[in-house]
Amino acid sequence: MGHDDLSGVATIRRKGGYSLAQDEKSSVVWGMPGAVVEAHEADEIHSEEQIAERIMELVKKSML
Repeated sequence: MGHDDLSGVATIRRKGGYSLAQDEKSSVVWGMPGAVVEAHEADEIHSEEQIAERIMELVKKSML
Protein backbone atom coordinates (compact mmCIF):
# COMPACT_ATOMS: atom_id res chain seq x y z
CA MET A 1 0.00 0.00 0.00
CA GLY A 2 1.11 3.55 -0.55
CA HIS A 3 2.14 3.40 -4.15
CA ASP A 4 -1.38 2.79 -5.50
CA ASP A 5 -1.78 6.30 -6.84
CA LEU A 6 1.84 7.16 -7.60
CA SER A 7 1.83 5.85 -11.17
CA GLY A 8 -1.47 7.62 -11.89
CA VAL A 9 -0.22 10.95 -10.54
CA ALA A 10 3.04 10.58 -12.46
CA THR A 11 1.10 9.92 -15.67
CA ILE A 12 -1.14 12.92 -15.12
CA ARG A 13 1.86 15.18 -14.52
CA ARG A 14 3.70 13.88 -17.60
CA LYS A 15 0.64 14.89 -19.63
CA GLY A 16 0.72 18.42 -18.21
CA GLY A 17 -1.48 17.94 -15.16
CA TYR A 18 -0.95 19.41 -11.71
CA SER A 19 -1.00 17.58 -8.39
CA LEU A 20 -1.80 18.50 -4.82
CA ALA A 21 -0.87 16.18 -1.97
CA GLN A 22 -2.03 16.15 1.62
CA ASP A 23 0.74 16.83 4.14
CA GLU A 24 1.98 14.21 6.56
CA LYS A 25 0.82 16.04 9.67
CA SER A 26 -2.85 16.06 8.68
CA SER A 27 -2.87 12.60 7.07
CA VAL A 28 -4.34 9.67 8.96
CA VAL A 29 -2.27 7.37 6.74
CA TRP A 30 0.74 8.95 5.04
CA GLY A 31 1.31 6.05 2.62
CA MET A 32 -0.28 7.29 -0.60
CA PRO A 33 0.41 11.01 -0.35
CA GLY A 34 3.83 10.21 1.09
CA ALA A 35 4.74 8.09 -1.93
CA VAL A 36 3.76 10.93 -4.26
CA VAL A 37 5.73 13.49 -2.23
CA GLU A 38 8.80 11.27 -1.92
CA ALA A 39 8.80 10.69 -5.70
CA HIS A 40 8.69 14.46 -6.25
CA GLU A 41 5.36 14.14 -8.07
CA ALA A 42 3.48 16.68 -5.90
CA ASP A 43 3.38 20.21 -7.21
CA GLU A 44 2.03 21.43 -3.88
CA ILE A 45 1.64 19.94 -0.40
CA HIS A 46 -1.10 21.21 1.90
CA SER A 47 -2.97 20.32 5.05
CA GLU A 48 -6.37 18.70 4.78
CA GLU A 49 -8.02 22.03 5.58
CA GLN A 50 -6.09 23.92 2.89
CA ILE A 51 -6.56 21.57 -0.05
CA ALA A 52 -10.18 22.48 -0.89
CA GLU A 53 -9.39 26.19 -0.70
CA ARG A 54 -6.36 25.75 -2.95
CA ILE A 55 -8.38 23.77 -5.49
CA MET A 56 -10.95 26.59 -5.62
CA GLU A 57 -8.14 29.14 -6.15
CA LEU A 58 -6.71 27.12 -9.03
CA VAL A 59 -10.14 26.64 -10.65
CA LYS A 60 -10.95 30.35 -10.41
CA LYS A 61 -7.55 31.24 -11.85
CA SER A 62 -8.04 28.88 -14.80
CA MET A 63 -11.42 30.41 -15.60
CA LEU A 64 -9.94 33.85 -16.26
